[in-house]
Amino acid sequence: GVLTPVAVVAATWVGGTTVHHASLHNMDEIRRLDVRIGDTVILYKAGDIIPKIKQVLLNLRPPRAKEIRPPATCPVCGSAVIQRPGEVAFICSNPRCYAVEMERLIHAAVAFDILGLGPKNIERFVNEGLLRSPADMFRLQEGDIAALERFGDLSAKKIVTEIAQHRRISLDRFIVALGIRHVGEETARDLAKAFGTLERFRVVRPEELESIPNIGAIVAQSIGVYLNDKTAQALLDDYLAVGVEIVPVEKSSGPAPLAGKTFVLTGTLTNMTRDEAKEAIRIRGGEVAESVSKKTSYVVVGEDPGSKAAKAKEMGVTILHEQEFQAVLGTTV
Repeated sequence: GVLTPVAVVAATWVGGTTVHHASLHNMDEIRRLDVRIGDTVILYKAGDIIPKIKQVLLNLRPPRAKEIRPPATCPVCGSAVIQRPGEVAFICSNPRCYAVEMERLIHAAVAFDILGLGPKNIERFVNEGLLRSPADMFRLQEGDIAALERFGDLSAKKIVTEIAQHRRISLDRFIVALGIRHVGEETARDLAKAFGTLERFRVVRPEELESIPNIGAIVAQSIGVYLNDKTAQALLDDYLAVGVEIVPVEKSSGPAPLAGKTFVLTGTLTNMTRDEAKEAIRIRGGEVAESVSKKTSYVVVGEDPGSKAAKAKEMGVTILHEQEFQAVLGTTV
């Protein structure tokens, strides 16, 4: 799995709650802030929700404060930790690492929206030999679950019933569930729109991928590597064997005033969630991308924006603040 840095801080009252941990995102952010062990820092809540470190108070730094260094080995399986060229994440090099397998299963359960299969239940089922691959979620039987300690007939039936209710999934959500590197929700939507069915997607050629808007060479290569892997193709067959029904993304038949326009969102919006903003764009025929490029029409900037806002200014892309974005959508705040 990806090793995520988290700062452990003394209990601090920030914005109405007591904060014990603050996100540090990755090693690049740690180096940018120059955070060291024992430092005193200024905390704030990004979007009034997420505790983050804003600044290190260097005048309060203890003598010989130690720098934070990434681990050399995985804390779970002991394999070497690697950082791929051009990426900020440090990951375990062992694809069969217990933590990697666990995260793969959790990721798939979230993509299928199976609420009864949270991390604790998944870990229990893995340890009991009931789960090995994501498709095994749809093989779980009431009797197997009810036989486990702390599970009864009622809870077993509830879990199996919920899983059965989520066998049907849109193609874009299914692609998300596969956990392909560099393929998030937006890219999955682009792929689903471009190929329509799993049968078509699983045999796609690299040159076809690069012709899709918002998909560059790195993403295309990652998809190609995944689809050329025999284990990945076996998983696709396994999903179909257990009765998972994969349907194409429904296309809007309404007016498309934003057709041909591509939006990138950054920061927290006050009057709608990010998912609501994305859906509002798509309903009107627009596209949502994850990164700023020459194809980007607008960058929508909310509170506490990230580096995408700076890149938009640098590239001369039109920036919309929330009220301007609402006006483009044709709605009022």
